[in-house]
Amino acid sequence: MKTKVLGQYNKFKCIANECPSTCCTGWAIEIDNEYIEKYSSIKLEGVDYNNQCFRNKDDNSCYFLNKDRLCDLYLKYGDGIFCRTCDMYPRHIEEFPNIREYSLSISCPEVARMYVCMTENVTEIVNEMNSEIDEDEYDEFDFVLYDTLTKCREVLFDIALSEVPLKNKLFDILTITSNLQDDMDSGCVNDISYEGTLGILDINVELIEKAFDLFITLEPLNSDFRVRIKKHRDTISALDFNEEERKFLLSHSKIEEIMSRVLHYFIFTYFCGAVYDEYIYGMGAVSVFSIIIIYSLFILSEKEKGNVISESEMAEIIYMYSRELEHSTDNMIKLEELLEENRFI
Repeated sequence: MKTKVLGQYNKFKCIANECPSTCCTGWAIEIDNEYIEKYSSIKLEGVDYNNQCFRNKDDNSCYFLNKDRLCDLYLKYGDGIFCRTCDMYPRHIEEFPNIREYSLSISCPEVARMYVCMTENVTEIVNEMNSEIDEDEYDEFDFVLYDTLTKCREVLFDIALSEVPLKNKLFDILTITSNLQDDMDSGCVNDISYEGTLGILDINVELIEKAFDLFITLEPLNSDFRVRIKKHRDTISALDFNEEERKFLLSHSKIEEIMSRVLHYFIFTYFCGAVYDEYIYGMGAVSVFSIIIIYSLFILSEKEKGNVISESEMAEIIYMYSRELEHSTDNMIKLEELLEENRFI
C-alpha cells in the first residue's frame, strides 16, 4: 500500500490543557461501533448510545472534559480507552484503493499555529510504501477519474505554492477545475495543462458578501463564530475593501505565504475526494472559498479592532472557520453543492 503524508503528521503532539481552544467542545464526537460496545460493557455514563456519540454538557463541552480542561475518561482508564475519533484527532485520513493520505486538520489550534507561524514545513508531502495490501472492496471505484484527479491535483499544488499573486492562484484553480468538471460532464476528459496564470479573482465586496451568504446557510457549530460572521457580513458594504486590503498587506508581508499554505492544505486533503461524488469544481472551489472567507476575516477583524492582527488571532480565525466546515460532513457536502450551483467564475 502507498501512503502520502502531509507536513508534520508523524511528529504532532497534542498540547492538552495548554491549548487555547480544546477540541472537546463544540461538536458531537462520534464513537465507532467497537468502542460503543466497549463503553456499553463497562456501563460508561456520558455516552449517547442511540446516536453513538459522547453527550455534551450545558456549555457544549464533552461530558468527560473536566475543569482543568483534561479528559476524565483518560485519567480514569488510561491508554486504550479513546474511541477512534478521540484517538486520531487532529489526524485525518483519506482512503482510496491501496492508497492512504494522511494530514493534520487545521481545525486544531496547534496545527493552525504551524500554518501561520511557518516554523514547520507543513506543505512537504512524503510518499511511503509498505507491504500491507488493501483488501477492502472498491467495486464501483472510478480508477480513470481518480488518475485524472491526482494529475490535476499535482497541477493545483504547483499553482498553490508558486510565486504568483494569491488572486491569480485562486482564479487559475477555479478555471482549471471548472473546465475539468465541464469536460467530465460532457463525457470527454482532456489532458490537464497549465501554462502560466490565466487571470485574477477579484476579491471585492460583492464576492465576499456572496461567500459569507453561502457560509451562513451552513449548519452552525459554534454560535459565537456564527454571530461574528453575520456581524462582519453586515459591515462589508460600508467599507472601502480595497483600501482596507491595501493597509492590511502593508502590515503583513508574509500573508500570501500563509494563505498559500492553507490553500495547499485544502487541495491535498479534499480534492481527490471528488472521485466519490464527481464534484470536481465543488472540491476545487471549497479550497478557494475557504481562502476568501479566511482572508476576508483577517482584514475585517483587523479593521474592527483598530490595530494589527496578531499571529495567534490569525490562527484562531483559521481553526474556528475550519471547525465549522470540517467538523460537519453535512456542511462539507452542502458547501460543495452550493458552490457547484453558485460558481464564482
